[in-house]
Amino acid sequence: KDDSNMLFLKYEEGRKDTRKYILQIAEFLDNDVYPARLLADDEKILKLVLEHSSLEAMKQHPRRWCSDRTGYKPFIRKGSTGGWDELLTEDQEELIQKRLDEVFTKEELEFLGEQYHS
Repeated sequence: KDDSNMLFLKYEEGRKDTRKYILQIAEFLDNDVYPARLLADDEKILKLVLEHSSLEAMKQHPRRWCSDRTGYKPFIRKGSTGGWDELLTEDQEELIQKRLDEVFTKEELEFLGEQYHS
């Protein structure tokens, strides 16, 4: 979290403005190269990235996006935020919250969002 070589993204924000997030990632990787490449030729490459990383495209080709594990069928989740509370037990939620409280400051948890701080 304090490493300049790490980009911290929030899924919720990326879902709101995917284009902005892709450009943010491109700037992080190499601000002098990638944003210009994405935006060249009427944003041709950026449009392809948006198309191929869309939830609809991922659902059409789930094997492309999921690890290949024996006994598991690849799947793409519904793409909405907040689904963790449907999957975790109350005990699991408490363990995660305890670990978050140990690792992050109050300000960092507030940055992540209200669902991450107690």
